[in-house]
Amino acid sequence: MIIDGKAIAAKRLEELRLKVEGLRIKPKLVAILVGEDPASVMYVNMKKKRAEEVGIVSEIVELPSKVSVTKATQLINRLNADQVVTGILVQLPFPKDSPVFGHEREILDAIDPVKDVDSLTSVNMGLLALGQPRYYPATVKAVLVVLEEALNMGDLKLNKNHAVVYDLFGKSRTVLGGFRAVVVGRSEIVGKPAVMALINLGATVTVGNSRTTDLAEIAREADILISATGVAHLVKADMVKKGAIVIDVGIDRQSTGLPDYRTTDKNRVGGGRSTVDRVVGDVDFESVSKVAGAISPVPGGVGPLTVSSLLENVVLAGRRD
Repeated sequence: MIIDGKAIAAKRLEELRLKVEGLRIKPKLVAILVGEDPASVMYVNMKKKRAEEVGIVSEIVELPSKVSVTKATQLINRLNADQVVTGILVQLPFPKDSPVFGHEREILDAIDPVKDVDSLTSVNMGLLALGQPRYYPATVKAVLVVLEEALNMGDLKLNKNHAVVYDLFGKSRTVLGGFRAVVVGRSEIVGKPAVMALINLGATVTVGNSRTTDLAEIAREADILISATGVAHLVKADMVKKGAIVIDVGIDRQSTGLPDYRTTDKNRVGGGRSTVDRVVGDVDFESVSKVAGAISPVPGGVGPLTVSSLLENVVLAGRRD
């Protein structure tokens, strides 16, 4: 079974649009963008577009790559004090040549935890660790939505007891007692908070990374396998238990070897043009999909749901005191 994240996200965004339509005061999301990295520019503009489609007021504040930590935190403090602003998002990663690079924790922690709609401040991470999340981090919430869909659709033959209730604005009450989950990845954005969320939901969780020596053996024990390393095709079919739920959060780019006739640059192939890249995930989809009971693809799996989950958090933040 392939989990169509794009279709699920579209449905959730429509539900969210109807919720926002009924609000007297529209929530506002401010995204902070440092530098001009093409991928980051694309991501923040996509978030802005989706926000506006559901009725959320959205603004992008662009800062030069040379911005100092002091200037960045001063901006966040002003946004914290602005009662019109519901949510604040800092687009990561920062450019490596920027003075703010390496100071991500200091900058994130400047955000008012109530306005931290991506739930990456130390305060909100701590609440998640305690099993009392204010909001789930957007990507982790997207993973939980995929997991819910997998558990509620089809016969996965996992022979486990589970119950799934996931309200649009409420907390997940997915019961995962008896499930063995393996999370491959240890980032603060996905890996670590995903581990905490799964533990809170009752799963038995093992953590690995791309350098774990016995990763294949560990992964084969998983009823739920989540990979978020950014290493293309790290997870092969022989690493997956038959019938397992496989959730791919990794993103990488691979050259197709085909010439891109839209460009001419230093990455030349025959004809003097660069090659066309394709987006791939951590999971070797073609082989693993034949073994897994349910699998999320890349692209079109967790990604669209990350955006819808972020916007759900923005609306939820607007309903907080």
